[in-house]
Amino acid sequence: MISEEKKIIRVGVMGTAAIAKKNALAISRSSRVELVGVASRTMEKAEAWVKELGLSNIRCFEGYEALVNANDVDAVYVPLPTTYHLEWVLKLARKKKNILIEKPVGTTLAQVEEMIQVCREQGVVIMDGTMFFHHPRFLAMKRFFDDKLHWHPKRVTSAFSFYGGNNFLDKGNIRTRKDADPLGCLGDVGWYCIRIGLAAFRFETP
Repeated sequence: MISEEKKIIRVGVMGTAAIAKKNALAISRSSRVELVGVASRTMEKAEAWVKELGLSNIRCFEGYEALVNANDVDAVYVPLPTTYHLEWVLKLARKKKNILIEKPVGTTLAQVEEMIQVCREQGVVIMDGTMFFHHPRFLAMKRFFDDKLHWHPKRVTSAFSFYGGNNFLDKGNIRTRKDADPLGCLGDVGWYCIRIGLAAFRFETP
């Protein structure tokens, strides 16, 4: 349930991944939501993460289960490796918590369908963290995509790349670890390419 007293969404962060730092700061600056807590596998890591970001009045949870069971959290941002998504999405949904989850949502279509089904049954929202869909630039593009009178796409070509450097491989970035993100970079940056293609075709099959 959403806090009626403050009429804002109370958000917790599950995990202290690098991407979570940027999004936690964004959440903390919003007038629509309140960042109330972060969970890590150890209390020391959660406390160090909060201190590094200069955040205050943030609860630190030792273990993800403690965040799942917190009564003062309405929604949870999940930046965990993809192999952990199914387990924690189902647990969060069954505790009536709304979910913002990093992409890719799951490692298989069957996993994603199960997450969606359970969230529907529990009456909670699940949304993937594809930021550009909410950017004013994309919303301007969408007006063209939705114009069936003048927009008739035949083919979409897209590319997304970045320089990882030696640290990307040598220090075990999760995209290079089969036990963490078995879809690798294709599941991560490829998600954007596929998404923009689907949007161009109005999410309609040929």
